[in-house]
Amino acid sequence: MLGVREGALRLDDHTDEELRREQTLRAMGGASAGCFAAREAWLTGAGRLPRALVAQRR
Repeated sequence: MLGVREGALRLDDHTDEELRREQTLRAMGGASAGCFAAREAWLTGAGRLPRALVAQRR
């Protein structure tokens, strides 16, 4: 589940271990999916955000 708190996107349903695994996958050239893809789009501005998050990011 994604949530916005204090201007930051939070991945409440994912552990730190899952986040590190996803970061490793991306560092090796893999593509993110789901919550992690939305997190990357939130942080970089590149990629697609779910419509509900677009206004909150602004």
